[in-house]
Amino acid sequence: MPDDPVKLSAVALGTSAPGQAGPPPSVSKNTIEEAREDARKSVALIIVAAFTCVLLLSLAVFFFRDKDTKPDDVLKIIQAVLAPITGIVGAVTGFYFSASQGHAQSTPQRPDPRQSAD
Repeated sequence: MPDDPVKLSAVALGTSAPGQAGPPPSVSKNTIEEAREDARKSVALIIVAAFTCVLLLSLAVFFFRDKDTKPDDVLKIIQAVLAPITGIVGAVTGFYFSASQGHAQSTPQRPDPRQSAD
């Protein structure tokens, strides 16, 4: 028998016949939003932890430097390293908080004042 009517009706109804896999589970919007929130939180925590480690390492280098090294030279290196990382941390933190507060709902769209109303 090429096609079993029980299997065909089970497929048509979205159920599974014995020994067959059923339809894929549905994923609700809340589950997706929770997963996104968890991902945002994880990325933000990793970036802030990395920034904290770099900051502590920079302070350790400054306080435990050689006696021949000038403090100004060490401070210049620390500033060169921390400036870009601070920008990244600010961007990630801003994205995290704007996304978690519903940025699209809390920011009203304003017309551009540079455009003339012709």
